[in-house]
Amino acid sequence: MPGARPTHGPKRTPRRPRRRRPAHQQTQVTLRKQQARLLDHAFDPILTWEPGRGITFWNAGADRLYGYTAAEAVGRAAHELLQTVFPDGRAAFDEALRRDGHWEGEVRHRTREGGWVTVDSRTAVVDGSSGLPEVLEANRDVTREQTGGGGGAAEPEAPA
Repeated sequence: MPGARPTHGPKRTPRRPRRRRPAHQQTQVTLRKQQARLLDHAFDPILTWEPGRGITFWNAGADRLYGYTAAEAVGRAAHELLQTVFPDGRAAFDEALRRDGHWEGEVRHRTREGGWVTVDSRTAVVDGSSGLPEVLEANRDVTREQTGGGGGAAEPEAPA
């Protein structure tokens, strides 16, 4: 066509500028990452989970006690993964957590290798980063305390 300008290469569409998080959101993300790194150094198992959605955080203490890595645990339902046995049943646990916003007591968990551990568990409902409630769960292994320090199942008593 006369008077038409020659085109050189493909037509480019303008790029959208990247949406940046507001400064306060960036600060919160940075703070959560720092807190996660700190929690990862705790000896005791610490995990967070969203009711009905699965585990969102799994620290190195949980990895050591239960034998699952964070990659294996995140996204799975905590009480299904660990086959949690509650003293008064799961329904009583769920009701107390809903009613009071926290629960504490001893539960039994199955490890990856198939053994059982007893933990003193403390759970609390907190506001999650996604806006949904999350449960923060901190557990302390009390298996050895219950079995006289020997670990595992208690030795049967000798007949008198």
